[in-house]
Amino acid sequence: MSFYLDEAWKVTFALQWNDWLGLIGMTALALTVILSWPPTIRAAEDGLHWVRLYRQNLIKWDQIEAAESGMDGELVIHGHDGARYEVNPLIQGRPELKALIQRTLKQMSDSIS
Repeated sequence: MSFYLDEAWKVTFALQWNDWLGLIGMTALALTVILSWPPTIRAAEDGLHWVRLYRQNLIKWDQIEAAESGMDGELVIHGHDGARYEVNPLIQGRPELKALIQRTLKQMSDSIS
């Protein structure tokens, strides 16, 4: 896209309609890739940190009710308040994350009992 903009700058943006269409298409594709990028999930003492670009979301351990895997390989984390967090099948470590969540929830329920 930077090459395309550099070439457009050289001709003082005297572009044809198909050039503008290509530039709009490239911009839309770049934005789609950036906005749909899967989050990084980090487990910590206080809960799960979901980091996506400039946004960070914390799901505390006491807010998590269960974690289950679907037939499509997607991991779904259910919250007590009806929240539903889907972990994309492209993210590495889904089985380990599910096992960690289940282990942590079991430890929390054992400590309460």
